Parts: sequence; structure tokens; C-alpha cells
Amino acid sequence: MDARAPFGNRALPGIFMRWTRAIMAWMRARGIPTVGYLDDFFCVLETKEQAEEAMLLLVEFVTFLGFKVNTAKCEGPSQLLEFLRVLLSTEGDVCTASIDEERIAVVVKQAGELRARAARGMVSRRALQSLLGLLAFCSHVVWGLSLYTRRGFNFLAATTGRKMVRLPHQVLEDLAVLEQVVRLYNGKRVVLERRLVNERHFATDASGTLRERLFSADPTRLPQRLWFPRRPGCPASWSINYLELFAVWWAVVRWGHRMSGRTVVVNIDNQSGMYWIGSWWGPVEYLRLLRQNFVCAKHDIHLHPKYINTKDNLLADLLARLDMPRFLVEHNAFLRATVWRQDRDDWMVCPVRWAELDQEFWPFTVDSCVAESRANSYCYLSWIRVEDARVQKFDGHNAWGNLPFSIMLAILENFLKCKMRQQ
Repeated sequence: MDARAPFGNRALPGIFMRWTRAIMAWMRARGIPTVGYLDDFFCVLETKEQAEEAMLLLVEFVTFLGFKVNTAKCEGPSQLLEFLRVLLSTEGDVCTASIDEERIAVVVKQAGELRARAARGMVSRRALQSLLGLLAFCSHVVWGLSLYTRRGFNFLAATTGRKMVRLPHQVLEDLAVLEQVVRLYNGKRVVLERRLVNERHFATDASGTLRERLFSADPTRLPQRLWFPRRPGCPASWSINYLELFAVWWAVVRWGHRMSGRTVVVNIDNQSGMYWIGSWWGPVEYLRLLRQNFVCAKHDIHLHPKYINTKDNLLADLLARLDMPRFLVEHNAFLRATVWRQDRDDWMVCPVRWAELDQEFWPFTVDSCVAESRANSYCYLSWIRVEDARVQKFDGHNAWGNLPFSIMLAILENFLKCKMRQQ
């Protein structure tokens, strides 16, 4: 049977994706979150019953469109599912995406075989290209893996047109630690439902003074830290971009334990540093320092870089210059302005009396008015602006709320109606 399209197979993925996007739009219009790629579809629901109903609806609609559905390949509701060769799990406290053990074994085997052939001499350039392609796929869910493929991709670009190549020792060093990196950081890149640290609480700036303070007591420590800035023989470590990246690493080392299990918004006034941290990709000279940022995995932290204007990054700039008298003045002004701003901005209120009230009226079961990011939430259950405390059911709850003044009366009316209904 000739399975080829009369107009060529190259156009088939685009044609299929038109159908796929139409089916996804139809499902989403009915309130069912759906992801699709070619003939693979994936629905995300809260309960098993909802998932079963969504699957039946999807199968019925695809059949209605004239496509045959292989029911043997349809996966029922599950908390552990493989989709597009990525293992999705909601079995723990958070949702994770990782690669399975079988694919890890393939990566380890190919890397080992390539290193063994390289030890004997020349290797096939196509074999290295195949391994790097597999690692590029894995890097979507293996945190920081791209840092161990940069040298390999640079080497491929420099050897275009050759069939056999001799691998440099830097590439062999990266291949030697692949198994350890893949197993240690698998599933660490994509983690959902993390509490977001307020974006105004974390900012960094480059500092030339910091390096002098670090080594003034013991200058012999410098050679032992091959990623520290301003190293002899490494011109890149003297650049402002390097100092900006080092400041982020130093801040995570010092205060990372206080933000464990959270997504940290890092305000940076350097576009290059923001991109490198966001993508875990940078110049070869920066790889040692970028890899040190894996200390984030130790504290279970995800960094979310955000650009901030240099003028607005005043506090970090003053600290970087060790201008402490002016820093203390500006810091006090910042705290006063923050409280003033949050007390007047609906849904971003500042609960300064939480500790006293919690001891007197505990236990609170719901925080009825919190910011969109839930950064100022004090209870496990909380309602943001979209969830609207004016229409929520307070039944059975001991509710806490630092209420916005503009809608305070409406929230109290709803609260009293719910409590009267319980009587």
C-alpha cells in the first residue's frame, strides 16, 4: 500500500496540526484543558471522574470528525502518565515532568560507547550529533543539562563537513559526568504549583568590592575557586556580565536556605545575566560559574530572572558599592513606601498583625484576600481576586482576611449570609 501523500510528506505535520489545534480549541471551549501534538492529546482535570468524562468526550468528537481511534492506545485517568516521551506525575506534593529510566539508560549507554571509541582515536561526528540531539530533548526536563552540552555543540559547529573527529578533553569531561547530572537533576526543571517569593524582595547587582572582601583574609583561596571573578589568565571573569552572574550565585549561597521550595523572582539590571539564568545557557567561559548555580537544587529553588532598570535597582547598587549610610536611609524609605503602597492597593494588603490574631483566634482555615501570586497568603487555602471572596462559600471556615477597603462591605455581607445559613 502506498501511504505517501500525493503532495509529499513534508506538508503532513502542518496539515495534521491544523486539525489538532481545532480539536484542542473545541475541548477548551467546553472547559477542558487540553494539550495536543499531531495525533496525541492530553487532558488535565482535577478528579478521576472528570478525566474519564473528558476522555470519552474527546474520543467521541474525534470519531465524529471521521478519524479512527485505537482504544487500546488510550490511557485512562492516571497520576503517572507518559506523554510525548515525558513522564508526568502528580503523585507527590507537586506536579513534575521527567524522563523515564529507560531513556536515562540509553543516554548513559551512548555516552559510554562514545567515550570508549574516543579513547581509541577518532569517532564519528554523526554519533556525537545523535547523542547531543538526545540530550537536547532531555534538557527540557533535566535541570541544567544544557550546560553540559554547550561545549559539544560548539565543537560540532567548528567541525562542519567532517565525518570523523577527535573529541577534545573538555567534551570528554562533560560526557563523563552525564549520568550523574541526568539522575540528580531529572524532573527538577519543570515543577508546578510553587509558592512565589514576592518579586520586590530579591535583587542583585555586580560588585567589585565583594571579591576583595572575600579574599583579603586568605588570598590563597582564589585558585581553589575556579569560577570566582577577576581570575588571572581569564579575561572573561573581569567583565561586568560575569560579576552580575556571580552576584546571583553569591546571594543564593547566602540566603537560599530561607527560600527553600519556592520560585524566586530575581531582579537583575543586566540583560545578559537575565538570559543566562533563565535559559541555563551562556558562553563557554561562563560555564563553571553557571554550573555553580546548581546550588539552587540543593535548596529546591527555581530562579525566575526579571529585568529591572538600573535606576530602580538602587538598594542592590548601594550595597554593591558598600555605601552603607545611604543604603540605610533608602532602605527605611523603601519599607515605609512598601507598607503605604500595599495598604492602599486592593488584594495586596500587608497583614502586620497576623501573629497576634493567629494566637488569639486560631486556627484560621482560609485566607480570603491575597495577592495574585499568593505571596502574602498565610493559610493553605486562599482566595485571590479571580476567586472573589464576595461570592465564595465561607461555610465551615474560620476565615482570615485583611480586606480591601473598596469591597470590604460586600465581603462581610457574604460572610454573614454564609454564617447565618449555618445556624
